[in-house]
Amino acid sequence: MAHANRVWGRTPLLWPHLWLLPRHWPTKHSNMLFPSTMLHPRHPRYGVASVAAVGLLLATPASAQAASAPVPLGSAASFVVLAGAGVTNTGPTTLNGDIGTFPTLTITGTGSMTVTGTDHHGDAVTQQAKTDLVTAYKAAAGQGPTSPISGDLTGKTLTPGVYNSAISIGLTGALTLDAKGNPNAVFVFQAGSSLTTGSGSKVNLINGASACNVF
Repeated sequence: MAHANRVWGRTPLLWPHLWLLPRHWPTKHSNMLFPSTMLHPRHPRYGVASVAAVGLLLATPASAQAASAPVPLGSAASFVVLAGAGVTNTGPTTLNGDIGTFPTLTITGTGSMTVTGTDHHGDAVTQQAKTDLVTAYKAAAGQGPTSPISGDLTGKTLTPGVYNSAISIGLTGALTLDAKGNPNAVFVFQAGSSLTTGSGSKVNLINGASACNVF
């Protein structure tokens, strides 16, 4: 089970899509894909909340020149938290977007969680989003060639491309994504196990980088 100590939301953004991808992961739209469970960073949104998610697809290292393509999220695009094994929140958390979990329907810590979207729990909308998420996950996982990365990404500046880690990825400080002046630049992260972020972590988007194009 992977824990992300940050909450993502959509500002109108993952990652906005940089939701978790907080803007503290960027702001605007960021998408993180998780196999069984997905924590969507649409915009990170504030709060040191620990959302427990199971599974994940995300990753990446230093400078990748590969031409990556946007990942189609389908109906999962409106979710900031989309899980498979339940959701656990600890501490004040604001989620700007929809949340849902299926097949495990347990959501704990709701007393300190503010959801601006809809809590779909395990309804038909969540189930369709989970189906679309699997499609998106496979699309992201199949992209390449990849550039290797590992460990804590704090202090790194990455250019557009596909980044892959055979193990986990971490972020305790600031990561910079540099689009090199291309507003359509795409960043895809593939992680072999988990993504763990610290309460002070953030993602800086520069030179045209958009949270909507971070997966």
